[in-house]
Amino acid sequence: MLDDILNFIFPTSCIACEEPSDTNGLQLCSKCALLVPKELRDLGESSLIEERWALASYDSPLGIALRKAKFGKDIVLMQNLAKALSEGVRHSGKLKMNTVTHVPTSLRREFFRGFDQAEVLAHEVAHSLQVPHCRLLKRLDSTEQSTKSLDERITDPVQFKAIGMATEVLIVDDVCTSGGSLEAAAQELLMHGVKKVKALTLLSRQI
Repeated sequence: MLDDILNFIFPTSCIACEEPSDTNGLQLCSKCALLVPKELRDLGESSLIEERWALASYDSPLGIALRKAKFGKDIVLMQNLAKALSEGVRHSGKLKMNTVTHVPTSLRREFFRGFDQAEVLAHEVAHSLQVPHCRLLKRLDSTEQSTKSLDERITDPVQFKAIGMATEVLIVDDVCTSGGSLEAAAQELLMHGVKKVKALTLLSRQI
């Protein structure tokens, strides 16, 4: 009741188009909210990853929401993005794996934001799939991917170390740009006994 009154007196703007926003968790107006996909997009397979899926394009309203969540340190918005991704998983009926893990961000970024965005996404997806979310990877490279060019992301991907075991793993990350981080994570897991790897991201630059 109080939130409704405050929103009427001090209306908020849609983070995507700056029109008056509805009181939805993604901070989008009703028009932009309609652009949020309900189904996952198939990005195809790779040499190491059996299936790759994403919910939306990096240039979509969800991309704007993700950037606001990360750079605005907005954990509530990040959790709502995770719910949108898990809804996509439920609607699609895909990705039946027995373990979920995430591509860990750097400790510096996690400390600065107060959360690891990929971990937030993975936790919600695992809950949706009713399987464990386990931290199976440790990040060895402290260099931020956002500081690298596309070519550098391909030729110099993040390095990981496996710190856990599973047979089938769904790797979750926030954005697929070149796919290098997902490939590096998959390679490390497969080298340490994992039999099958699939990948899921909230956004992709390949859509």
